[in-house]
Amino acid sequence: MFGFLPAVACGCTRRKRIFGLYRRFSAGAKGRCGIMTDGERAAVRRGIRLRIYTRRGDDGYTYVIGARIGKEDPRIEALGAIDELNAWIGIAIAAAAEHPRLRDVAEHLAGIQHELFELGAVLATVEDKTDDRHDRHNMPPGGAERLERMIDAYDSELSPLSRFILPGGTVPACWLHVCRTVCRRAERRIVALAKTATVPQEIMRYLNRLSDLLFVMARISNSRLGVRDIEHGGQKGERDDSS
Repeated sequence: MFGFLPAVACGCTRRKRIFGLYRRFSAGAKGRCGIMTDGERAAVRRGIRLRIYTRRGDDGYTYVIGARIGKEDPRIEALGAIDELNAWIGIAIAAAAEHPRLRDVAEHLAGIQHELFELGAVLATVEDKTDDRHDRHNMPPGGAERLERMIDAYDSELSPLSRFILPGGTVPACWLHVCRTVCRRAERRIVALAKTATVPQEIMRYLNRLSDLLFVMARISNSRLGVRDIEHGGQKGERDDSS
């Protein structure tokens, strides 16, 4: 569901934590109300490969932690936006990894992908319908502050802005601008969800800072690779020979 489940099979350093989230997704609300059956969960524990398709969402409904809801539900819209953002960040990582000067950008983005996964687990929990069998999951503390420190560090390398800039320049910068706009949309979806459901304030703070970080990362990508930002009303794609 939304890219969360396949990550369980990866060899990442957070495998145990992610598997814990996976079990919460699969547990459901009452008895069989879950993404996986008891037999399927047992098969996963034994290392048996399961089918990607389950057919249980063919009627327009899907499972979150604690409920079965329609796929048009604002919660599903928010989860889908976070999943899409994570996918675009994956492209940005691939683009940044092509350039040694952007290695730290790629590494920071990879960490953010894990944090978005955990953010999705929080959003996927219907608090008022979750019984005692489900552990409460919260955003890792200090996420927004960590992003602020990254923003300050990157911004210290950049010249101050005097005009609005347009998305463009290097390939990594272009992808990071796409990530920024998708992040803004994800934030809007979560704000809409918060009108009818409980959403931790930390999630909205995190996404607000993340879009700022993605903007600064786009500027850093252009600066370090010797391409000036495209200013509104200025020249396109100028080479910065001073760098």
